[in-house]
Amino acid sequence: MLTAESKEIYKDYLGIVHKKPAEVAPVWRISAYALVERGGKHLFIKQMHNHRWELPGGGVEISESLHEGLLREVYEETGYRVQAEEQPFYIGEKNFFGTRDQKYFRAIALMYRAKLTSEKQDKQVINTIVEDEISDVAWLDIANVQENNCLPLFWPVVSQLQS
Repeated sequence: MLTAESKEIYKDYLGIVHKKPAEVAPVWRISAYALVERGGKHLFIKQMHNHRWELPGGGVEISESLHEGLLREVYEETGYRVQAEEQPFYIGEKNFFGTRDQKYFRAIALMYRAKLTSEKQDKQVINTIVEDEISDVAWLDIANVQENNCLPLFWPVVSQLQS
């Protein structure tokens, strides 16, 4: 939850703080992410621009439902098809500065438990929508994801899984 003090702090993916000019309004961004477990390991991605583990998913387009956006994002980033639970198990709120589009975002992140619908991975789809977005897709033991190698948005979920 954003506190009054943190409401105006906008960090980019590298953790660098960007001061939002008073005349610039932030943009709302709704995103959905999947927690996918298989054989005791969880599906993570690493984006090229931040080099930290995160759950697959991302921004939901205005023309999509939350589930449609989630399924599309997971497929585009990992090449796996998933089926998600109906309701999110975690909701996070975060401000961030988007370095690609130079915008200030107030983000709501919905995290859903999901299962693979098939073991088949279509690696050809990765990085076809956003070139050079994903540097790694991996099934990780949750103990190997630590605060220093995990995107901060996902750390509360990962740390709870470790307990």
